[in-house]
Amino acid sequence: YTPQFCSSSFLAACSKATVSVLKSVDLQSVWVLQGWTFGYDSFWNRANVAAYLQDIKSADIVVLDMFAEVNPTWNRTDSFAKKPFIWTVVNNFGGNTLINGNILKTLEGLTLAEQQSNHLVGFGFMPEGIYQNTILLDAMMQYSLMTNSSLVVPHDFYKKWKSKISLDRYGNMYSGNLVEKVVDKLYSGPSKGSFPNSCIINRQPALNISFDPSSIIKDNIDILSNYIELVYKNKTSTVSDVFVYDFSSVIQNYAELIFHQSYKELITAYFANRANKVKQCVLLMIDVIDMLDRIFSFIPSRCLNSYCKEAEHFAVFTEDDPNKLIRDLKLQLTTWGYEDEVLDYAFKMWSGLLENYYKPRWEIFFKFILSSLNDGKPFDYDSYKIHVSMVERRFILDGDCGACSLWDDKNIFSVVQLVEQLVRASMNNNCTV
Repeated sequence: YTPQFCSSSFLAACSKATVSVLKSVDLQSVWVLQGWTFGYDSFWNRANVAAYLQDIKSADIVVLDMFAEVNPTWNRTDSFAKKPFIWTVVNNFGGNTLINGNILKTLEGLTLAEQQSNHLVGFGFMPEGIYQNTILLDAMMQYSLMTNSSLVVPHDFYKKWKSKISLDRYGNMYSGNLVEKVVDKLYSGPSKGSFPNSCIINRQPALNISFDPSSIIKDNIDILSNYIELVYKNKTSTVSDVFVYDFSSVIQNYAELIFHQSYKELITAYFANRANKVKQCVLLMIDVIDMLDRIFSFIPSRCLNSYCKEAEHFAVFTEDDPNKLIRDLKLQLTTWGYEDEVLDYAFKMWSGLLENYYKPRWEIFFKFILSSLNDGKPFDYDSYKIHVSMVERRFILDGDCGACSLWDDKNIFSVVQLVEQLVRASMNNNCTV
């Protein structure tokens, strides 16, 4: 809640009361305040931020300048009224899974805070994004190891880091500048962050889904081709977990772009009453989901089944109901509750979820689209919402977690063959822009 009108003394009293409550429980407690409280409401100008925070002792508070790689708040609030703050990256809201971020701009933003504020006490990553975009995190952590990063020119560090990143990540599979290409083409775009529901596959289908890709299909095809060449070149080599993770990240990025392109064509064809084109798009979109589900079934970290089994094992130690823990897992990944509280906020592009949750939702949507065209009637949104909600509830309560293969280095060739099928299918449908 942000007050519309209040006095400076009232703001000061509010913050003092917060600290007082914390100290009543633990005299050594420190108030960790999320700084974006002040970043998205015009009420919080410098004067009001100062009134709210200036009387708090610096030893009693630390402010997290969250999402600072895109929208820093320290530079608009006099370093949070001269209080200690941590410059914080939130690269993926909800822990969602597309490649995202601008590495150089992120390094530049941190350096600027180091150079211009005497109140920066550290930097870090928020838990929502720690399992995605590890190449960006790699750069940030190596940057932090510099003796005095505030004196380092970000561009110079970036250039040196990028020149050896392929060798660092892939070791004996190293081949040329593969990861450098990934950085140049997929981690160098506008640094605008990845907000919830930034994918298409994982969203509840509708006629008006917006999506602003951070890369283009052609660049992703080029990079996929490089990964495939590297796999065939190193037939006898052990495939590292890092390589598999990076490869699968590029695969899902490509699949999402193909799906988005097909979705745009489907919606255009629907409003133009072109039923055959709609059916063509539907077939490709279903193929994308099916192939992606099969690809990720070979990669345990991309399988819902792996996490369901972890829940079952955890239940043994906690003497809890494993079915309840699995249901809670599904709730977090899908509706966040039984009332669609934050629908698909923490979506994951995992095998099992793709086949048993996202695909059935799209199939319901396609059914209503084709019915609308065949009957010459408007899209029945109210009836559609009832049916798609039933699909969501059914999955949460008793949906299959899917299968998951034990990883074997030979699996990488199965993955490559499926990726090649996916690329051929997309190119046959002219999804190459």
